[in-house]
Amino acid sequence: MAAVTYVNETGDFRAYKFSLLEKHGINSELLTRLKYAKEVLSHLHKKTLKK
Repeated sequence: MAAVTYVNETGDFRAYKFSLLEKHGINSELLTRLKYAKEVLSHLHKKTLKK
């Protein structure tokens, strides 16, 4: 299952299937968090490649 799990400030969590996000859309909070995660992972990946 291709999915992402979102955990908020109070520890509540929810898993979202990518196929359902694609079909029904995504809320702005989750989109913001996913973009941030992508930036962090890209930065770490580039840093790893330099070694």
